[in-house]
Amino acid sequence: MFSFHAKWYKTVALTLSASLLVVVGTVGLAVAYPTPLFAYSESVGRITVYSDQTFESDALKRVIADAELRLSKSPLNQPQTQYKIVIATSWWKRAILFAPTGGTVGGVVYFPFAASNVFLSGADFLQNRLIAPTGYIPQNNRPLSYFIAHEITHLQHGSMVGSLGYIMSPTWIRVAAQWNKRPATPAIIENFRDEETMMPRNPVRSKKPQATIPQPAAQDNPGDDAIIDQAHALYGCDAATAVVYCGLDAWFEGEEVEFRRIARLFRRLTN
Repeated sequence: MFSFHAKWYKTVALTLSASLLVVVGTVGLAVAYPTPLFAYSESVGRITVYSDQTFESDALKRVIADAELRLSKSPLNQPQTQYKIVIATSWWKRAILFAPTGGTVGGVVYFPFAASNVFLSGADFLQNRLIAPTGYIPQNNRPLSYFIAHEITHLQHGSMVGSLGYIMSPTWIRVAAQWNKRPATPAIIENFRDEETMMPRNPVRSKKPQATIPQPAAQDNPGDDAIIDQAHALYGCDAATAVVYCGLDAWFEGEEVEFRRIARLFRRLTN
């Protein structure tokens, strides 16, 4: 009896393991090479859009042009790099391509496994709107072109810092890289507030030796006051987000002292 049960458990375990490998392999292959699944495509400069539905060509070109304008404002932009925008409107393709996310997001990238692919759950190019997995069309100040630029910037960030650097990047760094494509949001503020107390740099990308003991922050620094006044004058309600974006440069350069100063400015802007 014991031998029978042992063999049965072993058979079930092997079957489940094989099934899991098939699922993971299918998802991985589809994520890395999705284009054969899509019948329609059109290239606009360095960006090629793939979809399982037809789209209006002039509207697509307008959306991509706006996305490129947003990307051009970022120092992370890589104008020569080619990208694929994959729009999975059919449920079974979304189930495969969005499986790692649980299927609840409207856009996703899988860097470094698919370093040039952006996946969207749906798109209305005529209205310049993203279509969520539920079919809902967000009516806010973030058009489809914003989401395209947003996801591409994630890929550009990964390309700049490398696979390990991207994975190890604090959450606020990934968010701050998007600041010039959208207004400040509570998510940006909270991510920075939570993460700035952590070691604020990736040791793999270190260029300069860092102090192991944080230096005490100076209080009521007149120079800080001037920077805060300038940030308000230049960016208005986006001042805190702009300061966070400045922290991106300090983080990449390994300038921990400068990073901590920026964190101090951020706290004053949000208090």
